[in-house]
Amino acid sequence: MKKSKKYIGFLIGLIPFSGVKIILYRLLGAKIGKRCKIGLFSYFLCNNYSQIIIDNFVTIGKSNSFHISELTIKSHTLTSNNINIRGYGKLTIGKQGYIAQHAFFDTSGNIEIGHYVATPPFGAIYSHNYSTTWFEEGRKANKNTVKIGDNCWFGPKTIISNSSIGNYCKAAPGSAIFENLPNHAMVMGNPAKIISKVYPKKLPKDFIKTKEFQDYCKQFSSNKKDLLFVSSKTLINEISKIKHTIIFSTLESPKIDMSNITLVDLHQNKIKGSDLPLSIKLANALREWGLFLDICT
Repeated sequence: MKKSKKYIGFLIGLIPFSGVKIILYRLLGAKIGKRCKIGLFSYFLCNNYSQIIIDNFVTIGKSNSFHISELTIKSHTLTSNNINIRGYGKLTIGKQGYIAQHAFFDTSGNIEIGHYVATPPFGAIYSHNYSTTWFEEGRKANKNTVKIGDNCWFGPKTIISNSSIGNYCKAAPGSAIFENLPNHAMVMGNPAKIISKVYPKKLPKDFIKTKEFQDYCKQFSSNKKDLLFVSSKTLINEISKIKHTIIFSTLESPKIDMSNITLVDLHQNKIKGSDLPLSIKLANALREWGLFLDICT
């Protein structure tokens, strides 16, 4: 019975409706938050579905297969299409992550991915090692927990094999990482070598005043008068006089009625307001600018 329950997860993946899939996985014991989506032909296989925990606002793309013993995906994470997770191990993905298309993860030794991490398209992460076993009779293969820190980016076709990665690391396309990397490492090559350091940069003070950003934001409103960019305290009083608007602010959030306002708070990296579909759209789109915003509900 337990084995048959496990494979029910595959059959659920054939259902074309995301909402129905989520309900059925919840009935199996999975904990799936609100406003999540599971794409066409995507499925989970797990002996104990109660070990699947997916936070709010997570989107699983098309043709994703998760063969896992435990799965945790934090809020606002996106997976692209054709993701292949094997190994029946433990996989943890932090918030605001992006799992790029055509990736392969071997979770047999467990994989832990931090917050704000973009994994490599057409790349792979391996958590076991047969390279010594293959040439030495009687030697058992190694399994290693792969840990990736926060704020990391990996270029296309990068391979991570049995290694742990620090925070703020970056890999050039085609890199093959076989050794642990410290914080702030920029690597390139096969095998990957550290070529420089990576350090985060804060949002420029006058960022929301730039024409490029303001023009980009016009797509979120049919009337440009509905957009307000606030970087000065002298404009705070104007907010309360405007209705049905989107406000982009780098100041501490004002205490105002939010019933008709969507506030993009770049001071605390949050989006606040009653229009949830718009908030989700803004959160996903602004990642293109390196802005990782949590939705407050």
